[in-house]
Amino acid sequence: MSDEMTYEMLMLQDSVRVRSNQDGNNLRKEVLQMSNDIKSDSKKLSQLQKIIHPQQDNLSEVLNISQKDPTEESLQSQISALLERQRQMATKLCKEFLIHTSDHKCNPCPKAWQWHGNSCYYFTTHEEKSWSDSRKDCIGKNATLVKIDNIKERDFLQAQPSLTPSFFWLGLSWNSTGRHWLWEDGSSPSPT
Repeated sequence: MSDEMTYEMLMLQDSVRVRSNQDGNNLRKEVLQMSNDIKSDSKKLSQLQKIIHPQQDNLSEVLNISQKDPTEESLQSQISALLERQRQMATKLCKEFLIHTSDHKCNPCPKAWQWHGNSCYYFTTHEEKSWSDSRKDCIGKNATLVKIDNIKERDFLQAQPSLTPSFFWLGLSWNSTGRHWLWEDGSSPSPT
């Protein structure tokens, strides 16, 4: 009876070992397939970025054309809406890549812009402009001066390398009628 039990135990162990090897092989195949899918998606994203960046540059140039008649104004608002939709799609795609691959360097922003959180930032060290000129430049780029929404964003901005002349403009302006500061979107800054 003990020989039969030993034989059955050996058969059971062998069966478990075979099943374990099969499970391991299946898992390896799945991981390899996921890795290949991620590489393929990364290549697609790179190709899309090569297409998107020139389009963003071209659309920004179109926005810089002065408004002369209502038709141009209508076209400019349509272009702005398209740029915003494109930015949202690129951001969503980048977030998906970052979820699936931690080392992916996705950036939905135009060239020379930096992506942080859900926003694109443009820093320059070779231009010195007034607040008004900077605001006009931002509008021409379909952007706004920075609005600090949280401490992480403030820390990110403060951590930027020395900007000449070591400052940057905020999208805040003084409302002399109400005698308080307002962001460009009309909201009041939080006390923190």
